[in-house]
Amino acid sequence: MSKKEKKSNKTHLFQIILGNSLIVSFLCIITSLNGLLEVPELDFYDLLTRRKSAQDIDPRIVLVGVTESDLEYLNGWPISDRKLTLILNKIKQQNPHSIALDIYRDFPVFEGYEELKSFLEATPNIIGVENITLSNQPNEVMAQAIKAPPVLAEQDQVAIANFTFDQDFVIRRAFLAVRPYDHEEAKLSLAARLAIDYLEDKNILLTPIPNKKFTYQLGKSEFKLLDSKAGGYAGQYSLNNIRGNQILINYRGKPCNLQEDCKFKKISVQDLLENNIEADLFKDKIVIFGSFSGSLGDIFFTSYQTPMFGIEVHAHITSQIINAAIEGNTLIRTLPEFIEWFWILLWASVGSSLGILLGKKKVASLGIIPITILLVTVNRSLFLQNIWLPIVSPFAGLYLSLITAAGYLFWQQLKDYTRNLEFKVVERTIELKEKNQELADQNVKLDRARDIADAANRAKSQFLANMSHELRTPLNAILGFSQLMNRDPQLSSTQATYLSIVNRSGEHLLNLINDVLDMAKIEAGRMNLNLKSFDLRSILNSIEDIFMLKAAEKQLSLEFTCDELVPQYILTDEKKLRQILLNLLSNAIKFTTVGSIKLLVKVLEKEDNQYCLSFTVQDTGAGIAATELNQLFNPFIQTETGIKSNQGTGLGLPISRKFVQMMGGEMSVSSKLEKGSIFTFTIKVKSVKESLVEPLIQRPKVIGLETNQPIYKILIVDDRWVNRKLLERLLTAIGFETQEANDGQEAIAIWKSWKPDLIWTDIRMPILNGYEMTKQIRKREAAISRQQDSEQHTIILAITASILKEDEELILQSGCDGFIRKPFKENDALDLMQEFLGVKYLYEDTSKVELKESTNIVADQSILKEQLQLTSDDWQEELKHHTLLGDDQSIHVLLTELPDTAQELKQTLNIWIQQFRFDLIQNLLE
Repeated sequence: MSKKEKKSNKTHLFQIILGNSLIVSFLCIITSLNGLLEVPELDFYDLLTRRKSAQDIDPRIVLVGVTESDLEYLNGWPISDRKLTLILNKIKQQNPHSIALDIYRDFPVFEGYEELKSFLEATPNIIGVENITLSNQPNEVMAQAIKAPPVLAEQDQVAIANFTFDQDFVIRRAFLAVRPYDHEEAKLSLAARLAIDYLEDKNILLTPIPNKKFTYQLGKSEFKLLDSKAGGYAGQYSLNNIRGNQILINYRGKPCNLQEDCKFKKISVQDLLENNIEADLFKDKIVIFGSFSGSLGDIFFTSYQTPMFGIEVHAHITSQIINAAIEGNTLIRTLPEFIEWFWILLWASVGSSLGILLGKKKVASLGIIPITILLVTVNRSLFLQNIWLPIVSPFAGLYLSLITAAGYLFWQQLKDYTRNLEFKVVERTIELKEKNQELADQNVKLDRARDIADAANRAKSQFLANMSHELRTPLNAILGFSQLMNRDPQLSSTQATYLSIVNRSGEHLLNLINDVLDMAKIEAGRMNLNLKSFDLRSILNSIEDIFMLKAAEKQLSLEFTCDELVPQYILTDEKKLRQILLNLLSNAIKFTTVGSIKLLVKVLEKEDNQYCLSFTVQDTGAGIAATELNQLFNPFIQTETGIKSNQGTGLGLPISRKFVQMMGGEMSVSSKLEKGSIFTFTIKVKSVKESLVEPLIQRPKVIGLETNQPIYKILIVDDRWVNRKLLERLLTAIGFETQEANDGQEAIAIWKSWKPDLIWTDIRMPILNGYEMTKQIRKREAAISRQQDSEQHTIILAITASILKEDEELILQSGCDGFIRKPFKENDALDLMQEFLGVKYLYEDTSKVELKESTNIVADQSILKEQLQLTSDDWQEELKHHTLLGDDQSIHVLLTELPDTAQELKQTLNIWIQQFRFDLIQNLLE
């Protein structure tokens, strides 16, 4: 390549990089401005906040909070004006710099109002709070306006306690000052008022900066309006929500409501009133009085994963403002918009360059990860310096430009390759004219290979079509009939709910089947043996019962023979043996129209307790051609008979043979057309003692509670509606009285008022989990027992999905009486309740069930045909019409017209309608 060509090539590559980078940057900027990247940007902002090193405890601020134990100590909430005066007076005695009253007190509460009023009038350094309405727009969330204490309002000792929330209800920003929509003057936030008062005593004053609107200097820091497009903010929600003077909150560390590493000194009311604090703890400090109790609701989501109490948020903001004024560089800053745009363009250019290198087949993919790490590292380093720069839009620009640049270059290379290929084709054509005969021979071979490949593809496609049909058809019926039933105007609301659950479950099952089908194609053959001791003769009897009705319908003889030498109790993979026999017997019945199907089990070899068993399935069906026997066990291949039947998938026999080989045996087949087939397989098993076999116990169904028992009240606690509803339906159907709670906190409230006999609780729940709920209930029960001198104990049973031993110990240590694992069986749950409550159940009469099942006997086909002749042609045509529509109600009406001499036909059709076997009715009519 000449120098001129090299220079032209470099210029072309530069144009690709520049053009691609500008286009991608423009798309990323537009996407960001429309707010589509705001949520991930804020999520990454939270991640950076959590990764910052925690600051030391701020000695200038002390928090006095009402804890859960204080509520009992103070005899409930709200506390009276007299008690509030006592608390505030205790604080004032140590001469704090200022006191923030972060509770709303706009009217007298119980006794002592005059004492509180006199105290507030005599305390110039106390600041009360109010909540203001920021907007009258109907599409905006408005805080309820709550006035400040009248005495403090008259003395101008009031600040606003409003917080500002992002669209995910997380507090990342804070008001400094804001003007209510119905008021002309701006009002300071509580944190700003406390910080400014504190700094004034240190001769640090808030002064406006000339020629900069809404910008103020406070000590070493400059406070200005927060731009609506600052950092990652860009969405329509943010444009409406950013009002007043705001700052981004620079939290000192994690919340202290659940940890011990609180960034502020925290005092409970009980410790304050009982003088369990240092004598000068509050001296010259900012003291904030409020709530440290989750039940009072003053708790919020922040950038940390654990919620934070309101007084703690105020403390973080106050500390940040003071540090900004005294030390500087504690305010989180954002850069001008044009710098953020340039930042996106820079990384889009890097991505385009990497894409060009990747397109030129250089090892550029290895540089993607370091570049990504560099982008994250730079953003994190800037954030540690309190500079917030977007990362999602540069990240999108990096990878999008990389993909588009590489794709463009690949496309150019493909065009060049196509031109070269065309040139080479011309050359090759001249050469190939001399080899026409050789090419003809190769074409013949290629045609043969193509035919073989087409046949294989057709077989595979036929398998997929059949498998999809076999699996989807019954599910389609389930979903369809449930939807049709849901249209019934006489359907009750309860029945509609049940049908909705059936429908959703059916759809879920359909998705699962699709997944399993995909996995089966990928993971075919990856199976393990699951050895189990079981009763072989019981398995054979159950399989014989399964096929007895199908054989009777086709008027076939079904005969099972098990040699006396075959051990009754064996050790092998029960499920795989069952599946092998089901596959072979199902095929035998499917392809046999006249004659019999036989199963013979015998012993081939025996050494001590080791056996080699032989299973033979013989039928008198259509048989298999000798030319097809060699490929019978190949996946996705069906015999000609199987294809004509339009049933099956071509996988049953290959899977069965694989299972047999895994169990130490082999499968063979012999067959003659129109004579039948004989399938024989062997497996190796071990005989075991009967004591090692788990007995199959048929337990009767619980249908109710015995009379003359107390009305048992059961509380169900779970944050998932479906889980609660499942247990609620089970228990109420039996006769228990139930109530539901969405979390542990709600459950405690119901427990106090309703006094349940037993509580079923999930372990993992928001707000208050099962562990903490149980501990609090046990603590309250102990207190009640001491007061009333009587034992108080509610049965608490946990529902857990964990299988770890240590989790079982935690459940019992928390105070639970017992537990059960998900998914659980009805009888297991009812047995556990019976163990702890001593409840007595009523059980279903199994003799009636057996009598009902014994009446479902299908008459012989010849009798049905004979009695069908007693009906008119019009009646048969109408029956055929309703059968095709699946209209069981109309068929029931037709059955009332049958004469008394056709009772067997009437009974059989009724059974088939109950089983939705419309196909059997069609076969009878044909």
